[in-house]
Amino acid sequence: MKDNTGEYAQMLEAFECDFALARDEGYGIDDLQTKINNKDERLLQDIALLEKLSFGIRNGRIKIMELKETDKKAAGETAVEG
Repeated sequence: MKDNTGEYAQMLEAFECDFALARDEGYGIDDLQTKINNKDERLLQDIALLEKLSFGIRNGRIKIMELKETDKKAAGETAVEG
């Protein structure tokens, strides 16, 4: 088993930011389409990685797991409420 968290974290954060802007600031689908039309490399790489994640989850090759508080402490991570 391999921890691929880092591979997906930046992509998820980028989409989170895009969607939060759409929700809070009126940034919309047209803006995303413009980036796609302009071949925005970061966005296109994030879309490809999202497709890989989705395919992996659907086919059982990727699982998303939440660590217990004791697991987080053992791994040296800061526990976050949520």
